[in-house]
Amino acid sequence: MDTAVWNAAKGEILAVAAEHGVQFMTVVVHHRVASEEKLIDWQLSNTLHSYETFLRLEDDVGMFTMDRQPGKGEYAMLRERFQLGSTSPGGGRRSHPHIVALSATCDGASHMTSVADVALGTFGYCVNERRPEWRMPRELMPLVDPLFWRGPGTGTSAFSWGITLTPAYPQFYAVEYQALRKHLRDLGLDGEAA
Repeated sequence: MDTAVWNAAKGEILAVAAEHGVQFMTVVVHHRVASEEKLIDWQLSNTLHSYETFLRLEDDVGMFTMDRQPGKGEYAMLRERFQLGSTSPGGGRRSHPHIVALSATCDGASHMTSVADVALGTFGYCVNERRPEWRMPRELMPLVDPLFWRGPGTGTSAFSWGITLTPAYPQFYAVEYQALRKHLRDLGLDGEAA
């Protein structure tokens, strides 16, 4: 398939998602910090916490679906988090009373997870593509930007609610995270394209 056609199709998916009020939350884990096992744990725990916060503020309940992690024991991870709560940075557990079901899916089994894959893939490309001469990230970020959950009220940055950078500490990652924030805003996140 031609790249332009492929990108246009993804753009249409993101536009329809925005029209229907889809809210997107993502966790960015610093690549020098985590093993693959810790990466999945941090992403899952932080995403569950963000989703629980979203549901609590909306006074609603919801279901959580993640991609299958073949050979990674995703069913045991989901069972543990549903029954005991997710891990917290302080070492304790956080419960998720507004999340009524946790599940895993696979490619081709859900339109919603396909939309999530497109949004996550688009955002991931924008995070990782840092060559200033490339125009594609500048074209893609405005498509995914409206999907980020910005929490209650208006005028809130995606970094306040929809994008979690972890670990937040130690502070020596702060400089790199600040550079990432600037990069994403330069691409158009929060409507601030340079």
